[in-house]
Amino acid sequence: VNNCSCRSYVNKEESLLLYLSNVGPVAVSVDATMWNNYQGGIIQHHCGEVVSNHAVMIVGYDLTG
Repeated sequence: VNNCSCRSYVNKEESLLLYLSNVGPVAVSVDATMWNNYQGGIIQHHCGEVVSNHAVMIVGYDLTG
């Protein structure tokens, strides 16, 4: 696949949403250390420069959260 790239979108959420809406799904790496008790909703904490230990695919978004 020739159309792959690697970019940092830390603190650039609007740019990430534009890329997602214009190009499609985005694979991201995250720190999921605190996710073991996750039950649903939007995670709004534990953001920062940490070691990534989990990969997820962003396929859409909702601006109401």
